[in-house]
Formats: sequence, C-alpha cells, structure tokens
Amino acid sequence: MLTANMTSPARPAKRDALRWLLPAAILLAMLIGGSSRADVLPLLILRPLSALLLVFGVYCYGGAAWRQSPALMALALGVVLLAVAHVVPLPPVLWSMLPGRDVIVQTYEVAAMPLPWLSLSMSPAGAWNALFSLMLPLAVLILALAAKPDDRVRALKWVMVIALISGFIGLLQILGPPRGPLYFYKVTNAGAAVGFFANRNHQAVLMASLFPLLATYAALADNSRGRLQLHRAIAIAAAAFIAPMILVTGSRNGLVLGAVGLVLAVWVYGKGTEKPAVKSATMRWRQWSPIAVVAALVGLSLLTIVASRGVAFQRLVDLDASQDLRLKALPTVVRIVGDTFPWGSGMGSFDEVYRHYEPGQLLSPNYFNHAHNDWLEVVMTGGLPAIFLALVAIVYFLLVLVAVLKQKERGSSHRRRLISARCAIVILLLLAIGSIAEYPARTPSLAVLGVLCAAILTGVRKVDMGDSSRDRRAASNRDHDSGEILV
Repeated sequence: MLTANMTSPARPAKRDALRWLLPAAILLAMLIGGSSRADVLPLLILRPLSALLLVFGVYCYGGAAWRQSPALMALALGVVLLAVAHVVPLPPVLWSMLPGRDVIVQTYEVAAMPLPWLSLSMSPAGAWNALFSLMLPLAVLILALAAKPDDRVRALKWVMVIALISGFIGLLQILGPPRGPLYFYKVTNAGAAVGFFANRNHQAVLMASLFPLLATYAALADNSRGRLQLHRAIAIAAAAFIAPMILVTGSRNGLVLGAVGLVLAVWVYGKGTEKPAVKSATMRWRQWSPIAVVAALVGLSLLTIVASRGVAFQRLVDLDASQDLRLKALPTVVRIVGDTFPWGSGMGSFDEVYRHYEPGQLLSPNYFNHAHNDWLEVVMTGGLPAIFLALVAIVYFLLVLVAVLKQKERGSSHRRRLISARCAIVILLLLAIGSIAEYPARTPSLAVLGVLCAAILTGVRKVDMGDSSRDRRAASNRDHDSGEILV
C-alpha cells in the first residue's frame, strides 16, 4: 500500500502544468470554500469549477494518480461509491425495510399515496449535495498525486500564505463592526474572528495548522543566499501573531488544537541542519531554540488571557456542560445511530432526521445543523460502510505515521520530504481531533487541505526505500572496489 513504484507520477509536460494548476485549485478552495452550508452564494462559482477541474483531472492525470498511490485512490473511490449509493433510487420493497424508515412509510400511508422509489438517504437533496461536495477534494487529490513531490510541498506554502491572510482578516473583523463588509457569509459568527470562514471553530483549526506550516517553512528555508535567519524570524513573528489570534476567536476547540499544533510543531521542525562534532554556544542555542520559541508563545498566550482578550479561554472556564446544547443533543444522535444502523440515515440527512427526533426541551432559536461530532455523524449517516472506510483511513494513517517515525533526517532532499510529511501528519491529526467537537472537514477549504496532506504522505515510504537502495548499492560498490567478500 505504501510501496508504489518510483517512476515519475506524470509526463513532464503535464507535470509542469500542475505547477500552477494545483496551487490554483487550492487558492480557489481556500478563498471561497469557507462554509459547509449548501445554500451559500460562493457555491455558484465553486461547484461548476470543481466539476470542470475534476473532469480535467481524471482525464489528464487519473492514471498517474492511481499509479502513485493505488491505496489512497481506492479509498477515495470507495467514498465516492458510497455517496453514489445514497442517491440511487430504490424500489419501495427495498427502502421500506431499511431501519428507521418507518416514519416515511407512515407518512405516505396517512396521505393515502403509494410508496415511490426513494434513495437510501432519508434526505435525497442532502445526499446529492454530499456527492457534489466531493468533487473539489477528489480533483485536488488527483492533481496532488500526479504532481512532483516538491510541487506538493510548495502547495503547503500557498496554504500558509492564505492562512496568514485569513488570520489578518480575522483581526480586522474583531476591530470592526460585527456585521461589517469583511464577513463573507450571511450565516456566520458575527463579531468573531472568522477570517475566510463562516464558523470561528473552522478558522481556529486553520490557525492551529499554521504552527506546523510555519515550522516547515522555517526548517526548509533556503540558505543559499543567506536568508535562513530571515525566514526563521518571519516564522517566529507569524507564530507570535497567530497564538493570541486563536484565543480571540472564541473557539474552545481551537484552544485545544492550538496547544496541540504548537507542541507538535517542535517535532515537525526536527533537529535542523547537520551539526559539527563539537558544539559551540551558537549551535547549542539553535538546538534549544524551538523549545524557547514555544515557551515564548505560551507566555504570549497567557498574557492575552490576563489582558482579558482570551475569549476562548473564558468560554472554556465558564462552560456549564448541562447548558451546552451539543452535549445535551448527544444522546439523541446516539439514538438515531441505533435506529438506523447498519445502513445509516443517509448522506447529508442529519438536519432533517435530527429535527424529527429532536426533544421538545432542546428546541431553541439556535440552528443545530450538524452533530458537532463528525465522527459520530459519519456513523449516523453512513452506517457500517462508512465505519469500514473510516477504519481503513485510520489504518493507512497509522502505517504512514510509523514509517515517518522510523525515518531520520539525512540528505537535503529526503529531509525536505520527511519534514513536509511530519507537517501533513500534524495537520491531519488536528483535523481528526477537531472533528470530535466540530465538522471542519465538511468545509471545502479544509477538506482540500486534508487531501493535500494525504497526498504528501504517499511519497514518504517510497523515498526511504529509494534512499536505502541507493545506500546499499553505494556500499556494495565500495566493498567490491576494496576487494571485500560479502557473506
């Protein structure tokens, strides 16, 4: 699964086109894909372009993407097929026997209407929206797999730039009016630092992802022109800006993710460049500098809290679990899972199905559009097939994680890909943790970030095997030249 061949992912001419096509697709998603709703205006632009990009990607790069990572492409195909299965009309004799469909059958019986052909999903419109939402992530996955490894790493820099701009816009949002022109979505957290997003929790996930992105930028800075220290200073300054920005978003989820991202950024940064046998005072400082930076950023965050600007921290302290709608709705969601298992209620059906089950005491002006636990919502809507696909993805991630943990930094090319792989692992981990209390991967921008990170991880094991083979060949040549006999 992790040992695809070492051939070039795509032909040179087509691969060169990916140098601008892949960043363009990522910019498209990051700039106008900040909402998970199906009725936002940017989808009028995003969905048609996503369809064109997907058709073009499959036609020109589908084969190269499959050769690069059959396992990842098969997993993506499985997700698409599951979504397709939820929109295919079924005869009444089939769908009426599915668990949880009694209310639909009773509705037609009360109306004295014959049972029609219906899809597996209890919300056909929601199922179609879920299927269409897969177009852009799938297109970016194909383009990223077909691209050169360095182009995938370069795409992370574009994500970093857009994320920093989003953080700066968030700063302007909290300084301006709650319904000012810098809020790009009608349904949003007015008065909060949401950046390019509609939800402050999703903005906080992107801000937390900036820590490993900045660590990658600093670790892989090009020192050929003596700009290494400048790049590292820029990374530290950007991190100092992001740390308090996570706090002022007012996202409790972001507070936890920010701490995780900040700590794991030290692992992403690695050991730095090769060090001489005798360490000078400067070299010892460089060894401890990542930890010193983390300590300084933690101190800055504490200063923000003391200055009464840590909205997320204050919301965490003031949290009353009995009054938190998400926790109070959890038993209802678990009940739906039991009633609709093993096939689930259908892709995109959470809103309509939950409203049928919603207890009267939980009725409020607040709009509960998702379970705010995406892992549980995947089980509820996708059933046993979705659980299987999720387990396959988790196993794939763990195998790659073990492979990355076993590798050491050696050689500039290998070190570059290893550090970018660490960054991708941390970002995927942040998305996974964030999905426990939110649904970040349902926004097009963060979904695209996730598949980009998955594509980056496909080359790690192959690079290590290629380097090991070259090392063995070099050792064999040395032994042959010296006249030694290998037993």
